[in-house]
Amino acid sequence: MEDALAIYRKAIQHEQKGDLDAALLSYRQAFRLDPHVDRAFNREEVLRANMQSTVAKAPTGAAADVPQLTSELQQLSVTQPAKDEHAAPRLLAHILESFPDDLKFEPEDERKPMHLNDIPIEMWYLIIRKLDVTSIERFAQVCRRARVITADPVYWIELVRRTYKPPQMSTPEDLLPVVQKYDHNFRQLYIEHPRVRMDGIYIAICHYIRPGLSENSWVNVNHLITYHRRFYPNGQVLSLLANEELNPQQVIPILKPTLRMKGFFIGTWYLAGTTLNIINLADASGKYVIPGYDLQTLPSNISTTGVSRPSPPRDDLDKSTITGQPGPSTTATASTTSFRGHTRGQGGHGHGHGHGHGHTHSTSEGPAQIRYVFDMTLSVRSKPLGRWNRLDWVTYDSVNLETEVVIPVPLKNERPFWFSKVRSYGH
Repeated sequence: MEDALAIYRKAIQHEQKGDLDAALLSYRQAFRLDPHVDRAFNREEVLRANMQSTVAKAPTGAAADVPQLTSELQQLSVTQPAKDEHAAPRLLAHILESFPDDLKFEPEDERKPMHLNDIPIEMWYLIIRKLDVTSIERFAQVCRRARVITADPVYWIELVRRTYKPPQMSTPEDLLPVVQKYDHNFRQLYIEHPRVRMDGIYIAICHYIRPGLSENSWVNVNHLITYHRRFYPNGQVLSLLANEELNPQQVIPILKPTLRMKGFFIGTWYLAGTTLNIINLADASGKYVIPGYDLQTLPSNISTTGVSRPSPPRDDLDKSTITGQPGPSTTATASTTSFRGHTRGQGGHGHGHGHGHGHTHSTSEGPAQIRYVFDMTLSVRSKPLGRWNRLDWVTYDSVNLETEVVIPVPLKNERPFWFSKVRSYGH
C-alpha cells in the first residue's frame, strides 16, 4: 500500500505539472499495485487536514502540559458502535421505497412482448406459495419487480406460521414475542430466528481406526461412518448409521419411517432456543419390539407410541403437544407399565452408534423387548454459509429403561452434522 501511495502522489505531481503521459503511467502502476489506492489517498488527506486544524488551534507561546496530555490519552478507548440487528432489513425497506411505483418486467429483447406483466398480483402470490425459500430469493434477484413481489409480507407471514410451531417452539403463543422482537418483519424472522431445517438431511462423517488388525497394507483399518438425521414437522426424527457400503445418495431415497435395517433409529425431537433435544431414540431395525406390541416389525410411529417415559428436559409439554398425535396413555396401555421414566438435570443425546448395548437376552424365539433408548442434545448453528445448517454435539446418553440408569457416552470422536438440502426423496 505504501508503494502504491507513493506512486499515486507522483502521478498527481506529474498531472499538476502538465506531464499527462507520465501521470497516466504512474496512475496505472499505482492501481495495479492496489485497486483502492485512490480511496486510501483520500483518507490520508482527510486525516492530514484534521491534524493540521488541531495543531492550528493549539495555544502558542506556552509549553504543553505533558502530564495532562498523558492522562487524557490514557482515558481514550476504542469503542465500536452497537450492532443494529435491524440495519439490513431497514436498508432493504429503504431500497424498496426508492423504487418507482410503475415497475414492470422488461423483456431481454425489446421487440418481444412480456407476458409476465399480465399476471395479477393474486396469481403471483399463489405461484410463490409453491416455491421454496431458495427459489424465491433467486427469483427476487432477477429484477426490481421480482424483488418487490417476493418481499410481500403476506407470503412470509404464512411461512412463519407454518414453520414456528411445536416442536420448533414450546407453544404457539411463544411466536408473538418473537414477532415483536423483529418488529413484525416476518422475512427477517424466518432468516435469523433459530429453527431445525426439514428440507433436507443433517449428515455427520466420522473416520476412525479399528485397533488390533493386521499390519498388511491390503487390510483397510480406516473406517468411514456416516450419521444421518431427518426431522419431521410432527416431532419425529429418523436416525441412520451407515458405513462405507452406503453413500448419502443411496441413503436419501430409503430414509423413511418404514425403513428396517441395522443402525436405524426413530425418536422424538423439539427445539428450545438454539438447543435441539432428541429423546427416546429407539432401535427401529425390526430386531426389537416395543412392550405391548407383538408385531415382528416395529410400527413407524414408535417414537410417539412405544417409549412412554417422560421427557426430562421439558415438563411443560406432553408428547401429544410435541407430535400432534395421541400420547402413549391412549394408544399403548401395556407399554406405559413396562417402561419407567427417569429424572436428571439436563437433556441427553442419542444416535445409537450402531452398537445395540445388549438390548436384552431373550430365551424365546422372535424379536426381543427393547431395553435401551438414547437421548442427545445438540446446538443449532449457522456457519459458515447458510442458515441453521450445523448441529454441534452437546450431550449423548444411553438410558436403561429397566434400571433407569443414564450412562453418558463420550463424544471424543464425534463430528458436527452439516445440512444437505434434498430436492426429492424419490429414487
